[in-house]
Amino acid sequence: MDKEEFLLILAELTDRQIMTYELLEDKTRYDVDITLSRLWNTKSYEGIDIILSIVVNLGLKDCYIRIKESVKEDDIDDCRGTRTCTDCRNGQEHSPMND
Repeated sequence: MDKEEFLLILAELTDRQIMTYELLEDKTRYDVDITLSRLWNTKSYEGIDIILSIVVNLGLKDCYIRIKESVKEDDIDDCRGTRTCTDCRNGQEHSPMND
């Protein structure tokens, strides 16, 4: 299973959990939390959207901490993901020349 498929499955699980108010078992929540922490990558905007949604809706603490640390480390593009530059809109690495 590739990363994109995995994230879509988790997003669907998150949607269902929110709609049914069912809670994940602690062990399952922990496993999802650790796995998403490892998948965090600021170079994929689609991945960022999906992961942030899952983290917020499932309350995943470790992944939240990883995301917060990556922002502090300035591990994000200079445009801060606003997609205002041509490179960021095209999913390429940020080039300050395009601002």
